[in-house]
Amino acid sequence: MRYVIFCFGWFNICLGVLGIFIPGLPTTVFFLTALWAFSKSSVRFHRWLYHHPTLGRTIRDWHQHKVIPLPAKIMALTLMTASIGVVFVTTSWNLGLTTGPGGDSFHGSPFYHHPGQPSVRRDGSTSQS
Repeated sequence: MRYVIFCFGWFNICLGVLGIFIPGLPTTVFFLTALWAFSKSSVRFHRWLYHHPTLGRTIRDWHQHKVIPLPAKIMALTLMTASIGVVFVTTSWNLGLTTGPGGDSFHGSPFYHHPGQPSVRRDGSTSQS
């Protein structure tokens, strides 16, 4: 069973990497799922992903503080907006109105509501909620 969960972790890593290049495909959720899978199957790869120089910061920010960093928000919303533009250019006006903005607005809404940095309490500690 441990081997199956380990393979599931790598499957999610692959999906997360694809999500970096394909607008609309999430990345962080796949990396968080991979982190969970590696926590159950491989301490080495769990540590590797958690402390990864490129991916690790976003994963740690979400895991520790439930925040989405501002640069990630900007990049995600920029790519979603660009995909709306592609829909408008490559399809008829009516199809673009029904599929583009509605879908991307729905997918983009979590970015608006999650904080960009941890809340700092008066005693200097950060909140976990």
